[in-house]
Amino acid sequence: MAQVDNKHEAAMVVKQSKVLWILVFAVLWLAYSISQVPLIVEKILHRESMNLQKIVDHEMDDANDNYEESLNLILQGKGAHRILTAFKCDLSEEEVMINANEEIRRQEDLREQHGGGHH
Repeated sequence: MAQVDNKHEAAMVVKQSKVLWILVFAVLWLAYSISQVPLIVEKILHRESMNLQKIVDHEMDDANDNYEESLNLILQGKGAHRILTAFKCDLSEEEVMINANEEIRRQEDLREQHGGGHH
């Protein structure tokens, strides 16, 4: 019958124990890594939220400055073109007048339609 080599079996047991320790450490490392994912996601979301908050704050400051400037121009009785310039609109004075005349005509048409329906 065949003889069993005990040295060979002992060597396999040592190799298996090393593999088992490697697997144990790999599982522990994987568990730690997975437990860190929510913290990493939270950190990313917080950073992006802060960036968005800075952008919104900056835009709100700009809008507030534009409104203050336009209100001052209205209170001083300045024209529509100066007010639109305060809002950084790229319209010439002629375009402002054309748009204003069109709006006046639309409002007059609405008054005529509204008034004509009641008489």
